[in-house]
Amino acid sequence: MRRSQIILLIFWVELCVVSSRSLWSEPIWQTGTLQAVEKKVESTPRTFLWDVVVTSTDVITYRLQIRTGDQTYVADYTPDIQPSDLPAGWQLGQALKLRVEKKKMIIKTSYGEITTYIRDSK
Repeated sequence: MRRSQIILLIFWVELCVVSSRSLWSEPIWQTGTLQAVEKKVESTPRTFLWDVVVTSTDVITYRLQIRTGDQTYVADYTPDIQPSDLPAGWQLGQALKLRVEKKKMIIKTSYGEITTYIRDSK
């Protein structure tokens, strides 16, 4: 083999090793503090009797304000099961393990991960 082919082969092997490390590495978790929680209820009418709403469906969404270092995030969390409360460990001033991915914030709980959607960051 020529010297240029050997160098190219070494470069390719190094590239594979580096990329495989990033695929198998654990996600980086930050610690944040829950600063505020606002509960929002959105009612959607389902059936009417003339002008009166007879049945409706309520969807609960929580607006969370979470501070990490010098950054404050405002995120919305809508539980999959409705109606539902916040997880037990989510108290004001409580530390949370989280990671930010684009417009999502993943929060670690004792039973798994919960995805919230970032509305604003300051």
